[in-house]
Amino acid sequence: LLDRTAVEVPGKRRALWRRASLEDLHELRKFRHFFRTRYAVRFDRDKLCSVAERALRLIPLVEADVADFIGQLSGR
Repeated sequence: LLDRTAVEVPGKRRALWRRASLEDLHELRKFRHFFRTRYAVRFDRDKLCSVAERALRLIPLVEADVADFIGQLSGR
């Protein structure tokens, strides 16, 4: 779904995600998948901090991407 919404549909809509946002969203998705499938795993503190920092950096990018996308749909 992430990849499909990252593709522009000419004449219909622009892509929802910028490349940088998409890459970070995929990394967070990978971490979530790992976490959900490993019930008794010891977390690497550095890796967990890195993922948390990435998520915090991603928030304004996602907000901007969504706002731009909605603005384009509404003709702003």
